[in-house]
Amino acid sequence: MDKELSKWQKEVEELEIDLQLSEDEIINSFENHKNNLTQNIDSFSQMANEKLGETAKGLQTKLDELRVQLALGKAESKEAYEKQRTELNTALHNVSAEYDKVVEQAGETFEEAKEGLGEQLSKFQSKLDVFRLHFHLGMAEAKDDYEEKKKELNQELGKMKSKVKEAEEKGSDKWEDFGKEMGEAFSHFQGAIKKLFD
Repeated sequence: MDKELSKWQKEVEELEIDLQLSEDEIINSFENHKNNLTQNIDSFSQMANEKLGETAKGLQTKLDELRVQLALGKAESKEAYEKQRTELNTALHNVSAEYDKVVEQAGETFEEAKEGLGEQLSKFQSKLDVFRLHFHLGMAEAKDDYEEKKKELNQELGKMKSKVKEAEEKGSDKWEDFGKEMGEAFSHFQGAIKKLFD
């Protein structure tokens, strides 16, 4: 439980920090998150090969395509970021779809990986949306809305932090409930980001 709790604490803290970054810092953070996801994909890919072999062949192809997108050069401008984000979104969607098929086919053989990669992809998607928010709000006509939108997202993060703190205080009794609550809170946060662009 402590490991999972620490993981959620770190995720909430990273999202909070990402919301406060300047445009230059956001570019560097985006690159760091791309590198971290690449490392996670490499580990997952090796495990999938060892445990599933040919069953994971289609997934490996989609992971390779995602790696190519993650390896693209630094997004130095809003336009470059938007182009990378679009390509990454497509690759993430393709990996997720193939991942779901493999998990369904593999059943218990691949049980421990069910949440691993899917969770990583979802978190990276949220980070992409936070970065998109930064670039979008960096435009002159959007600056007026910046503080209000940022406040909304910080409220959602505050709810997530409260759940983590509450779980810390309760201990490991209710781990299943905590995981479910954090998943719901994270979904609300993702929804709040997506609403900003509708």
